Amino acid sequence: METDGKESVLQEAHRLINGSRQARYNHPLHDFTKTGLHWTGVLFDKLRPGEEVDALDVALMMTGLKVSREVFTHTRDNLSDGAGYFGTAELIVQLLLEMDILEKKTGEPMHPRFRALFERMKLGGD
Repeated sequence: METDGKESVLQEAHRLINGSRQARYNHPLHDFTKTGLHWTGVLFDKLRPGEEVDALDVALMMTGLKVSREVFTHTRDNLSDGAGYFGTAELIVQLLLEMDILEKKTGEPMHPRFRALFERMKLGGD
């Protein structure tokens, strides 16, 4: 959706999640894991025992927030942020795959929360 020489919403999202926002807030796996722990506390009485809101849950729920807002009123921000949150989900998957490879090479175990997310997403299978 390029207009007047501006970057598309996808280009904007890519620039933001791979540049200034990641530099400001850390990698989404780390940032959203902390956010998920806060949300787990808020939702404690609604979650089953042992369940936590993880980094991917945060990325998907934030995408849902932007979809909900876009349904109400169209804004470019909703579109670029929604695309960006889907992009952060991809960054999370990529880093988990890199961590798994490193774990196999070095024997240094992945953080248990990250390993649980890796397994939940079935990233190690076909």
